[in-house]
Amino acid sequence: MLRRVLARYVAMVPRDIRFTVGVAGKPSLAGPGTADLSFNLSHSGGHALLGVVRSVRIGVDIEVVRAVADRDAVAASNFADGEQRELHALPPQLQTDGFFAGWTRKEAYVKALGAGLSIGLSDFEVSLDPRMQATLRTGLDGESEAARWALWSAKVQPDMWAAAAIEYKSVQVHRFSLQST
Repeated sequence: MLRRVLARYVAMVPRDIRFTVGVAGKPSLAGPGTADLSFNLSHSGGHALLGVVRSVRIGVDIEVVRAVADRDAVAASNFADGEQRELHALPPQLQTDGFFAGWTRKEAYVKALGAGLSIGLSDFEVSLDPRMQATLRTGLDGESEAARWALWSAKVQPDMWAAAAIEYKSVQVHRFSLQST
């Protein structure tokens, strides 16, 4: 399915699509006519999210909402201090959504940077409130870095959060569904 979608962007036959892997393991396209196309893929619970852009970086994440054993401990070791305060300030019925909204936003940003988990998730800050627009508050280089990124996030199903981080401020998000036959 990935090859079929990407082939449409680069006017190739799906079987001719070739991949290369970056230093931290992020895949990209290899070959003529593919240099400006960036993509990122995430999957969870039988669902997938694919982001495709030209000439900028992108990262995506999708997560099935589920019980997280010791959620507060996970947040304490992966969320910045401000994020932890925001999570605890949410009404109890929104804290699980706040956790997953924040987690997917953080993962999308890290994946867009292409450095994998070598980046500490607590080294930057995103918004967590699931009722508010997603924002990257501070990037790895502070607020000036954050200003270069657009963050999209949504609860795409009652039990699923998705996010995309795109190094560009004017972003259109198009949703569509593909099913294999």
